[in-house]
Amino acid sequence: MRRTRSSAAGYTLIEGLVVLAIIGILAAWVVPNFRHSMIRSKLTTPVRDIERLSSVARLQALNAQRPFGMAFLVLGGGESGAVRIFEDADGDGTFDQEERVVQSYELPPGVRFASPLPGPAVPAAIVFAPGGALVGTADPSVYVGDLRGNHMRLVFNHITGQVRREMFVPGSTNEWLGPSREGEWTWLY
Repeated sequence: MRRTRSSAAGYTLIEGLVVLAIIGILAAWVVPNFRHSMIRSKLTTPVRDIERLSSVARLQALNAQRPFGMAFLVLGGGESGAVRIFEDADGDGTFDQEERVVQSYELPPGVRFASPLPGPAVPAAIVFAPGGALVGTADPSVYVGDLRGNHMRLVFNHITGQVRREMFVPGSTNEWLGPSREGEWTWLY
């Protein structure tokens, strides 16, 4: 007579509990980091979108050899905003309703034009001359904030037309830090 050996198929209770414990530890580590990255991206994504739009407006001015600008519209009593790239046909440096809009962008919910310090959050418009420089002599800034109190700004160089992104670090210094110091950016969660 032959004897057959039966082998147990499946997992033991202890193996299952070990797997569940590992999944729990990973979830406890991943979920807060994911939440924090989602909060950061809700502000950094629109700021980068506005930065890209400034490149589009500047390239339009360079390619067409005509002034193009960005109009900043505060909507809903300051609770939302929009950006319009327009051809400054009359060359007055402002957005007029009859001027051609090349591209539009709406800020997502929970993000608005807002400055953490006293002063205007946005200029009425930023206009690029046919050579790519800004019309005017000031270095305008565009301030964007979220509902948690995080703020970023875009600073435009009037000579080159280039833009620099910075993060506001609240505290005793109220300092603006550029992307080279992104590791020091403080986020309010």
